[in-house]
Amino acid sequence: MKPRLLETLGARRDGGRSSGERTLASPVGAWPPPHAEQSTWILTRGRDDGICHVAREKKRNATSGQTRADGWMNASSTHATYAAVAVALVCVALLLCVRRPRAVRMLVPPDCTGAEECYTFDVVGDVNRMLVVDGRVGSRGMLFMLDTGYAGAPVLHLPALVCEGQLGHKGTVAQRATALLDSLRTPATQSEQEQALATFVHEQACTEYTAGCTTRLMGIGTTQENTSDLILAPALELRTARGEYAAPRACAGLPLADLFSTSRNASLHILTIDFLLAAAPCLVSFERRCIQFSLPPERFLLERARSTVCATEFSGGSFVATLRVAGQEMRCTVDTGASSYVSLSKSAAARVRRCASQRPVHLTQRGVNGEVICSDVVECDVDFAGAHLQGIPVFLNSLDIEDVDGYVGISLLSAFDLLMTPGALACRLSGEPADPAALLDVAREGFCDRAPRCAEGGEASP
Repeated sequence: MKPRLLETLGARRDGGRSSGERTLASPVGAWPPPHAEQSTWILTRGRDDGICHVAREKKRNATSGQTRADGWMNASSTHATYAAVAVALVCVALLLCVRRPRAVRMLVPPDCTGAEECYTFDVVGDVNRMLVVDGRVGSRGMLFMLDTGYAGAPVLHLPALVCEGQLGHKGTVAQRATALLDSLRTPATQSEQEQALATFVHEQACTEYTAGCTTRLMGIGTTQENTSDLILAPALELRTARGEYAAPRACAGLPLADLFSTSRNASLHILTIDFLLAAAPCLVSFERRCIQFSLPPERFLLERARSTVCATEFSGGSFVATLRVAGQEMRCTVDTGASSYVSLSKSAAARVRRCASQRPVHLTQRGVNGEVICSDVVECDVDFAGAHLQGIPVFLNSLDIEDVDGYVGISLLSAFDLLMTPGALACRLSGEPADPAALLDVAREGFCDRAPRCAEGGEASP
């Protein structure tokens, strides 16, 4: 859905919910989340036309035999039930002695404090900014980039697995992220990637469910199909403000295991929008540099009252917000994985008139499928989430974007706190957008092809 500046290594891809569009009617989303019935996810090994199957199975009551309305067993069946249970336990023990199945190492549920638990993050980089979270899977420390423009399961990038094993995990999040991105400049061989994955699966007691699952990567002007493995692993834990690690799934009452997909892109691992929504309502606070999951009702209602609903629509598995750029209404993906402020497709850019630029500049970017995009940088007024922002850098791209007019990136989103439910995204202005000086410093003079029409008349009305 978005490009990256060429200085960034690798690119993101959208997950499995990229086909079609759905509109959610609820302005704030369902609350409480539909977790009343505990459930577990079962993956089948079979494939149909290259698409992996996922089946959902509700957990059954563990009590055997007849039950009364109050849940206690009938007296007449008690002895028979105990005998049956004893026989079953003996059979299970004998089977385990013959062959012990490989199982995912499950976490012990912590003393969850719900909304009081604050999972910290850092915003790393000057030009190619990214929201980076310090995480852990089993005993393996890992860095994840939060990408709300990416749908599906969290992604393990195999080149990052290789480099993490070589670099270790000393230093701050920013230092580790910088070292890892530098290391990714040297491509890892396919055999090194396969070995790193095999080591990770073995050491963290993961289960490989299937290989060759097909996903669609929606880029700018292109859509590409790719394959990935699916891995069931211990629940992803994130570093808290107390310096400890905890699993957001625990506070949400979810099974303490996570499903990951794999990719061979040279980038940090990815936390997706679906990871956030699985433990919604959640609050991403750029002001506090933390993420809070499973907000209790009273806290959710308080945060909701302070915020403005800016998105109730999904496209490509991500939130799509309506904003105004230079007075023109635009539908844009809310994308923390994009480093830009606002980026518009070629057709949407043609509608922009009221803009200005200190000097004619452009940037060259690379999309998720390797496409090269030239983007003119102009300054426009932007209205987003009830806030009027002046002089915001807007990228006018040379290629079109599928389904939407563009995307809102982290450079603009960092001025807001983001409140998410499965039905809506609400935002509250909490700071100022990033300083565009670093971005403009790496821009080239001139225009991609010819000057945008808005540059001919400066601040002229449409």
